[in-house]
Order: sequence, then structure tokens, then C-alpha cells
Amino acid sequence: MGLYDFSLYDLICRNAQCYRNHPAWFEADTGATVTFGQFKAQVDQLASGLQQAGIHAGDRIGVVGKNSLSFFQIYGAAAALGAIVLPINWRLSAESASFGETLF
Repeated sequence: MGLYDFSLYDLICRNAQCYRNHPAWFEADTGATVTFGQFKAQVDQLASGLQQAGIHAGDRIGVVGKNSLSFFQIYGAAAALGAIVLPINWRLSAESASFGETLF
């Protein structure tokens, strides 16, 4: 496997295998943790749901949100399917986010 063949999902799988019970995510506000094994299971479940919704390799998924566990789960699920995440700045107005005005 070459460097460019290694996806985010490959990293998630590797970490789940090597560090299954180690914390992957720590929520500072609540103190909640998610292990690498739990994270992979969550990503796989989300990927399955996206696939059932009709998302395939090469499809784009627009995501509005702040950095959170959910945000990283959607990145992992998209990588598992070969889809592409398009992060949309949560600070944009509705008009700007809908590309009603020029952003560049």
C-alpha cells in the first residue's frame, strides 16, 4: 500500500485494531470519552446509513458544523465509502452558505 492509497478510514481501522480500548476522543465539557474501537463502530454504522441513503464513492456531502465528535464521524464514514466531505463554515449567513452570493 502506497502513501496515497492510505485513507482516513484506513487509519481508523488501524487504530481500532492496535488501540481498541484506548481513548480516541475526550469531550472536555462533559468528560465523556470514546475509545478507538467504539469510534470505528460508530463510523461504520454511520457509513452504512449513508450508503442506504444513496451515498456512493465520489459523491459530495456538505457538512455545516463545529469541530465535534459528530464532525469527525462523518469524515470517517465518508472516507469509508469513498465520498468527499465539503465542510461549510458555520459562521456563514444562510444566503452565503447556499452560494447565493460570491464567496471568493
